[in-house]
Amino acid sequence: MRFVSRSKVGVPDILNSPDVEDLRAEVSRYASNDDGLSGQQRAPIDQGIFEHSGILGPLHDLFERRCGYCEQSLERYSGLMLEHHRPLGVAQGKDGRTDQSHYSWLAYEWDNMIAACEDCRKRKQNLFYVEGQRGPLNATITQLRSTENALFLDPCFDDPAKHLRFGSDGTVKHSSKRGEETIALLSLNRRQLIDARHRALNDAVELLADPPQGLVAVPTGFPQGWASFLLPNIDHPGATALALLQSASNQGRRFDDLAQMLMELSQMGPARRRNFLFSLLGGPAAQASMAEEAFSLPTMRRLPGLAEMPAAKAAITTVSILNFKGLKAINFKLPDVVPGSSAVPCMLLLGENATGKSSVLEAITLALLGTAETAALDRLIPEEEVNPGGLIHRPDLVHWDDVSRDPLDVNIAFFGGHLHASLSAEASRTSFDGTEAPSKIVMAYGPRRYFPNKKTRRFRAPAYRARSLFDAMATIPNPADWLLTCDGRDFEAAVRALREILMLDPKDRFTRDDGHIVIEASGGPIRLEEMSVGYKSIIAMATDIIRELLRFYDNLEFASATVLVDEIETHLHPRWKMRIMSCLRRAFPQVQFIVTTHDPLCLRGMYDGEVFVLHRPDGDQRIEKIENLPAIKGMRAEQLLTSEFFGLGSTDPETDAKLALYHELASRQEELDASETEKLTTLKGELDRNLVIGDTPIEQALVDVLRQAELATRTEPVRTALPKRASILTNALQRLTGDFAAPSILSGTGSVISTQSTNDGSAEA
Repeated sequence: MRFVSRSKVGVPDILNSPDVEDLRAEVSRYASNDDGLSGQQRAPIDQGIFEHSGILGPLHDLFERRCGYCEQSLERYSGLMLEHHRPLGVAQGKDGRTDQSHYSWLAYEWDNMIAACEDCRKRKQNLFYVEGQRGPLNATITQLRSTENALFLDPCFDDPAKHLRFGSDGTVKHSSKRGEETIALLSLNRRQLIDARHRALNDAVELLADPPQGLVAVPTGFPQGWASFLLPNIDHPGATALALLQSASNQGRRFDDLAQMLMELSQMGPARRRNFLFSLLGGPAAQASMAEEAFSLPTMRRLPGLAEMPAAKAAITTVSILNFKGLKAINFKLPDVVPGSSAVPCMLLLGENATGKSSVLEAITLALLGTAETAALDRLIPEEEVNPGGLIHRPDLVHWDDVSRDPLDVNIAFFGGHLHASLSAEASRTSFDGTEAPSKIVMAYGPRRYFPNKKTRRFRAPAYRARSLFDAMATIPNPADWLLTCDGRDFEAAVRALREILMLDPKDRFTRDDGHIVIEASGGPIRLEEMSVGYKSIIAMATDIIRELLRFYDNLEFASATVLVDEIETHLHPRWKMRIMSCLRRAFPQVQFIVTTHDPLCLRGMYDGEVFVLHRPDGDQRIEKIENLPAIKGMRAEQLLTSEFFGLGSTDPETDAKLALYHELASRQEELDASETEKLTTLKGELDRNLVIGDTPIEQALVDVLRQAELATRTEPVRTALPKRASILTNALQRLTGDFAAPSILSGTGSVISTQSTNDGSAEA
């Protein structure tokens, strides 16, 4: 970390624009909760503002395209690099509790914006520790700095040399409570950073040892002390400067700042200078302590806490599956980031029936649950074989007794690279080897997501949270049971998520009324039990997720888990299918959804690299993953169906067959016999009547008008001697402008064309 002076770059003009001032006022009203609805709403923040080049350009210039926290170069990152130092609501303290409104009102404040790498952003999330009370709502950053004892260092305000001690081995230690919390929160001793800082220090020593290749000290803008100068054009310039000064101090030679050190080095003879500099390269980086990144298996118990799940807040990055059910060997790599968002990458699986989509969900679920809970799941569902003998690959679908001689193996890697979950076994084994305890919160749901009307007991052990995926008869607890009895804070947290899923208007609200959950919307109140099957199935699953997450977190905006859903589209209307993934991702931004579907509409809300297609090559029993898929964004549903994602040659094979035959006959029209000529005429009539042309309602309506006009030219006299095509066009324009009665095709569909009289009495469309 280094000090960065905001005086180098002025406040971007867009942040002083009237539009942003209106947004500030809106989020300030939210923080004040003037209308009493803030508890059921999330902060009204326009995320699109943070993608504006007028902000990102100055921000990258200010931080010289380096992370403000760890000093990594941002060149290798493609996603959004803007981070808010104080989070935009739901700020979490060291005790795990969150404050819903803090610090949402600082969303558009330049002094709260930091350029940060994806590694630091994922670790920081909504964490912002303070000692004592948080500052008052709607306080300025200056006021907060004077009223709060923040335990997280601000690179644009704090002196890093006062709180952090960078060693010659690449590690960093703390010299204050604030430094200690910052190191732990950002994992500043992760191996990648230790090695990079160690290399940077060696590079600096090499350059300083032989002037005129030596470096010059560049002022940072900090008034005085070790943080007032750094080394330019070198990796980790701030940490390297502090490491040089600290190493010299450890050897009894203390300098006021880096400029003084470089001046004295320039006055030394070559041999003395080299001896002094190389003496600063102390302990090897290999001896660095990485305690906060160390992986250790938790103590096993049926209800583990977050501290006992090593990957509790880490997203899955890669999945490798060998010899699991129909899957011989397959692997998946998820994108590092979601474009323009801090949400975690998700995964959607496509493929025809029997291509292993559900098997992928099952393999991931069991590896995340761990061997102990997998054994418990096997006991829980005696009619299903959730054990090596029942799950190992069978290469021959005809001879079921022929099982793979190679072991079953599932391996999952998480963000950061050092955490893994695994599951393995030979066919002859009765239990699995691998990671014993759950790696993180995991919930899995099969395609049949129903809940009983009567109250049911809800077991909390991890195996029960995955039962629905393996047991077709398992049900989800009735959502009303919990929503009616949970405390007010949990109820409001649940409502904030459900609002996103149900796409409610800002003024709509949930109430608990006489034993019923009621949604008071603009169209009138509606009880939960009166909703459609599709709504109830999604609400039941969402409430089950909410209830489980609130056991571990006091908010849902930053609650982390992996949720697997088979056939996400079940019971949903097409309009909701297009939005279901986007809605779930907004409701649970840090939950990693892994889902399957057969419906192209469900691809909306997914990003490139998140969708995987499984198939069986012709004449082959192996299941493979289709590579080099096209970009999803911008594709219409029909285009998705005929692309590599679904692989259909056409969305209407019967009409395609008629078109093919029509073109074949038409190409040799002069040679046709009587029966073929009759067939050609019949096909033309059928295609003229039934073929839908145009992708939008407007295009299709215009084609219908043209068809009616063409028909009229056959049966009605044409008033001008125009060629046939011009006659059709004239006839159509007359119909559109009202000279003729509206074609019957438009009747009953609502007014799609309006007319207005002009001064000369004619009609204007």
